[in-house]
Amino acid sequence: MSISMHSASVPLFSRALSNMLSWLDKTETYAAERGFDVENFVNIRLAPDMLPFSRQIQIATDAAKNGAARLAGVEPPSWPDDESSFAELRARIQKAIDFVESLPADKIEGSEQREILLPIGPDKTMP
Repeated sequence: MSISMHSASVPLFSRALSNMLSWLDKTETYAAERGFDVENFVNIRLAPDMLPFSRQIQIATDAAKNGAARLAGVEPPSWPDDESSFAELRARIQKAIDFVESLPADKIEGSEQREILLPIGPDKTMP
C-alpha cells in the first residue's frame, strides 16, 4: 500500500497546528486559575537563549504553511510577524491551518518527484 504525499503532509501539519491551539487553551486556563494575565506569556522565554513564545509560534506556522505550499508548487503566503497577544497568536495558527487545508490534494501528489528550492543564502535558492 502506498501513501500519498498529501496524506503524509497536510494532516500532520494540521494536527500539529491544532495541538498548538490546545497549548494556548491550556495556558489561558492556567493563567485564569492562578489569577494573572495570560498576555504575560506572549514574550516569555523558557530559557535565556530561546526565542520568545510568540516567535516560536511564528516560526512553527511559517514552517507548516511554507512547507505545504512548496509541496503544492504554489508561492507561500507572506505574513508579518507582528502578533503581540494571545488572540493574535490564535488567529495566526488558525490562518495557517486554513491555508494548509485549502491546498488541493492533486497539487501535492507527485511532489516527491519534484525538485523543491528553498530561498536560503545569497542566491536565495537551495536544492
